[in-house]
Amino acid sequence: MVDDTVLTHSIHGDKYFQPVVLKASVGITLTSLNDSLLFDDTTQDVLCLIGPPDSTISKERDQMGIHKIGKDDVSAQRSNHDYFWNYFDMGIDLLFDGENHTIKKIIIHSNFLGHHEVNRYSKCNFKFENLDIDHKSTLQDVKNVMGAPLGPPVIFNLDESPFGCSSFHGYKGILFEVLKNGHIASVSLWKTN
Repeated sequence: MVDDTVLTHSIHGDKYFQPVVLKASVGITLTSLNDSLLFDDTTQDVLCLIGPPDSTISKERDQMGIHKIGKDDVSAQRSNHDYFWNYFDMGIDLLFDGENHTIKKIIIHSNFLGHHEVNRYSKCNFKFENLDIDHKSTLQDVKNVMGAPLGPPVIFNLDESPFGCSSFHGYKGILFEVLKNGHIASVSLWKTN
């Protein structure tokens, strides 16, 4: 009989603040494991690499519509809802396609003070491949490197948050959630054509 604690530890190791390299439209590289999570990887691929999630949440609708492929997209009509796997210790969420069970979106959390989910996630020690943007960057740093976002920001106002609202700034395959003080709260990545 295998001890689950030993097995999980051998898969995960010490997950806190491990370096993660973000690759737009491709996925992420977990440098301490010398391996990657790529868009279209299956749940089995993820389980083999980083183990089971801390939490699973069903996603019943895409409020911002950023995952629609085209106007003929039938994702809203299907009964198999997309779902998130949350890895709180790693500061990572994975959104899986409900039909194919493959990675559709990756969310990286900076656990920056002032975010409504502060201390729910550990800080992810991320940096972008070939871009001077990391977990300490601000929106101004992003604009200096990537130019202006694709459109005006979307404001997210959570009434119960004492920290105020955050804003979302979009680039091709990348969405930055930014706090009022200009720091990055989270980064969402998805595959683009």
